[in-house]
Formats: sequence, C-alpha cells, structure tokens
Amino acid sequence: MYIGIWSVLFAIVVFDARECRIPNKLVVLLLAVVFGDLYIIHDGLLNIPSQYWLGGVVAFLVCFALYLGRLMGAGDVKLIGALGFWVGLESLLPFASAIILMGAVQSIFYLAQKLAISQLDIKQHVNQYLAHNIYGRLTRAPIDAIEMRIPFAPAIVVALAVYPIIG
Repeated sequence: MYIGIWSVLFAIVVFDARECRIPNKLVVLLLAVVFGDLYIIHDGLLNIPSQYWLGGVVAFLVCFALYLGRLMGAGDVKLIGALGFWVGLESLLPFASAIILMGAVQSIFYLAQKLAISQLDIKQHVNQYLAHNIYGRLTRAPIDAIEMRIPFAPAIVVALAVYPIIG
C-alpha cells in the first residue's frame, strides 16, 4: 500500500508543480488508498482508531480556516486533510511543524529565483509589494494585487517524508 500512496503523492506533486493546482480525482484516489491501508492494517472499518479519523478532520478544518483567509489553496487543504487521516491526530503536530518548515524553505527558494530573474532589486520588490498588496487593500484602491503562486504540494509531501525525523 505504501507504494500506492507514494505513487499517488508523486503524481500530485508533479501535477501541482506543473499547473499550480491539485486535481480532486488524485486527492480522492489518495484518500481511497490511505483508507485501504488503514483498513488492512487495523482489520476492518470499525477497528480503525478514532485518532486517525480525528487527524483527518482536524487537519482539514484548520487548513479550511486558512483557505477562508486566502492563505492556502483548496487542493492543499484537501491533500493535508487526506494525509492527516493517514498520520492520525497524535502525529499531526510534528507533521504540521514539518509542513511549515518545508514550506518556508521552498518559499525562500522561489523568492530567490524570482529575485534572480528580475530586473528589480530587493528594495524595489518590497516597495512594490507594499504598494500593491498592503496599501492597495487598506485604501481599497483599484490596484491589482501582486500574486506569486507557489505550488505547496511538494513541501507537503517532503514534510510527510521527514516529519518522523523532525518530531
């Protein structure tokens, strides 16, 4: 089952890195394989401990709140919810810590890449960001926000691989 789970995760990472979105079909397939893994390990549906169900629900609800605040994409919310079901409530905090750490590392690399290919220096980027995203929102000015989309599934999957080491 691990090969199936990691195969689906690999497909999700490739799709998200290429298109900055995660298809619902892949998340449903991941959830089915995770459910099958837990079903086999615990000898049936009724024997799956509640900590796994709670892990999925808590992970989904926390990430859904972040989605409502426009801090996370919908596909990432569903992916973390499915993985929360697999890791369970007891491992959710180390997993979340690993996601934050891996997301920060990935974001630094994406920002460094953007600065490297840009004609602007870092001070100009900061001023541009403040003018568009902060000042524009505060004054409700008709300024389009500067958006930098970073696929988050790679950080989530790497976090899944390293959270046992970190936690």
